[in-house]
Amino acid sequence: MLAFASVTPAEIQAARKALRLTAKDLATALGVDVGTVQSWETGNGFPTKKRITQIQRLIAEKSTSKPVKKSPEPGASRFEDPAYWALIQRLATDEPLYLQVLALASK
Repeated sequence: MLAFASVTPAEIQAARKALRLTAKDLATALGVDVGTVQSWETGNGFPTKKRITQIQRLIAEKSTSKPVKKSPEPGASRFEDPAYWALIQRLATDEPLYLQVLALASK
């Protein structure tokens, strides 16, 4: 837990990493500029008690919340597969094959 009187740049950075946030994401969550977070992490600035409390709250919320696993859209990974696009190209250019697939799809 971050303590106001003794927070170090390494602790700020460790807290951010524990939250799995970039400096920009943490800055947005706290309502400060990314340069402000970067200055805290390099020791060129010091967060106020209000900002430390906000970071503590974010950590507490993370530890009590269940991770939400985002399901990929069904079939979405196919769009990244070059073989899929080769098949589409083949279907688009091979009329007999296209007609066979169309007949199979209508069954």
